[in-house]
Amino acid sequence: ASLETLSLKRFYPSFLRTIPSDRQQVKAIFLLLQQFGWTWVALLGSDNAYGRNGLDALYKLLTASEVCVAYQGIIPVNKDASSPELHNLVRILTDVRVNVTVVFSNRQSACPFFEVVVQRNVTGMVWVGSEDWSLAQTVWQVPGIQSIGSVIGMSVEKTESTMLERFESWKMAEESPVAECAGSTGAGRGIGESAQLDCTQRCTGCHSLSAAPDVYNAQASFNVYSAVYAVAHGLHDLLGCALGACSKG
Repeated sequence: ASLETLSLKRFYPSFLRTIPSDRQQVKAIFLLLQQFGWTWVALLGSDNAYGRNGLDALYKLLTASEVCVAYQGIIPVNKDASSPELHNLVRILTDVRVNVTVVFSNRQSACPFFEVVVQRNVTGMVWVGSEDWSLAQTVWQVPGIQSIGSVIGMSVEKTESTMLERFESWKMAEESPVAECAGSTGAGRGIGESAQLDCTQRCTGCHSLSAAPDVYNAQASFNVYSAVYAVAHGLHDLLGCALGACSKG
């Protein structure tokens, strides 16, 4: 959904976004490199529309500036850490002796790539990551990844938790928050009898948001929420709805 080409209304007249286009992300990466004065960099992108389009757009900006692109490569898809292609890609990075590498990739391709980076003991490098993998737990759970150097990742602005809190309050009120479980976890039961709670109504504790989702999942959920809300408002206006009744349709 973040692809810049989807902004072409001639081809996608009905397309609307709930996430910024990659054009904004590319510009942010470009400004970041300029801010830190990094003028000798490598560019890597995943082998799909997301990676290739982002890589091409960034390359055009950099070549028109004082930043020199020492190497530009593609991370192959559907490969694991034993792939000779991935090992060759990492070897090239070390050979060109860059200190800064931009990885414009989806998380599926970034994960095995960084496994190889760890295996080949690449350390002390600065990695600039695109938003799709920069907060992905699958990447940060790669064993030894803390040794690869410094990582600066792009991210969509964090959503406020107010929406979830309001939803929880509404659900709690709707389902009688004073309800209590009528049974216990096995008091007075015989051997072999079920230990399941005999609840006449749902327990209020079941709706606790104490186990909050991680940042990335919260953002993805908010994007879905925004999309549904946009469609609902559009239909509301289209059908002339007010006070629970619609004048059209």
